[in-house]
Amino acid sequence: MRERNVNWIMAIVLAVVGAASVFLMLHHPTLGSPGHASLAHEVRAEEAVNTWVHGTLIALILVYQAAAMLLARRIGGGHWFAALGKTAIALATILMVLAALMSGFVSTSLAHDFAALPDGGGSSFHLLIALTSTFNQVFANTSTVAYGAAILFLSLPLIGGSMFERGVGIFGAVLGAVFVLGIISGHLVLNVPGMTSVIAGMGVWFALAGVVLARPASQEG
Repeated sequence: MRERNVNWIMAIVLAVVGAASVFLMLHHPTLGSPGHASLAHEVRAEEAVNTWVHGTLIALILVYQAAAMLLARRIGGGHWFAALGKTAIALATILMVLAALMSGFVSTSLAHDFAALPDGGGSSFHLLIALTSTFNQVFANTSTVAYGAAILFLSLPLIGGSMFERGVGIFGAVLGAVFVLGIISGHLVLNVPGMTSVIAGMGVWFALAGVVLARPASQEG
């Protein structure tokens, strides 16, 4: 009974986390706004929003990690899909945290140093921002592939369950495949709108996975 209550709490938390993640991405700052003396001054002006958005996203990513571990335990610790799912979600979490650190903290730290210069660091700052952006994209793309693999692996065993679990499993299998194939083929571009769509898809699947956790294992749909 206690475990079931904990799972229902996790289900509610996952629904809130999914909505909050999309809200944060919709407030993700973008560079290129007019009225700034230099790129360094623009990054520094957006520091509060940037660090708040990415810092909160890191915390929410860790909630997804915990939920995936609970779902893997629900599937069965000895199931090889569960083992693959846990490995993939751990890798995805590390990579996504690194991507958020690059975008939300490294860039703003650089802006602090260069904004004090007369020209805001000029081409040197542009080069460093381009470098952090490249690292951010590498981490974001590889983490999206890892998240896709994790969702796929954790969804496939659900297809053999109740009607509800089967629906979640099919949705997750399709979503995970779209993430992986979209990144590999280059059709899924992780600019702010693209990343928002990934976060939204993850939010829906994890919210449904939370309901799976909260339902009795033997319950049929």
